[in-house]
Amino acid sequence: MSDAPLPWSEAAQVVTMAIREHAEHTSGLPAPVLLGIVRNTPPGVSSIARALRNQKIWQIRTQVASHYANTTGYRSGVGIEAIGIEAEAERLARTEGAWDVRERHVLRAIPMKWFQDVGVSRRRHTEHRPRLAAASAI
Repeated sequence: MSDAPLPWSEAAQVVTMAIREHAEHTSGLPAPVLLGIVRNTPPGVSSIARALRNQKIWQIRTQVASHYANTTGYRSGVGIEAIGIEAEAERLARTEGAWDVRERHVLRAIPMKWFQDVGVSRRRHTEHRPRLAAASAI
């Protein structure tokens, strides 16, 4: 196994940079990081962001965003270590034998508890509706 870094897809890079940007000032809370993915990824690039923007998947996103917009405490203190997510995404890609790190690897590297803590739905939707699990296929 090589120590050389794997190349990253554009979507994986965009999501990871959004995570990096918001992870340092969260007091360890996942909501600002997930909101950062929604806000800081351009439309059409990230399946994770598209899923998080879907009202059926994250029904309380507006309330979560309002809560953090109206408080300043989350902007200081110990943050989440984004490098751990990056390292785990690359480890998952290598384990899978992938030639590059894709968005599905980043999704699997994000702790599922983050999504649960902010009310992201994990229930299955019909095939006509996007779902967070569909992002893992990318």
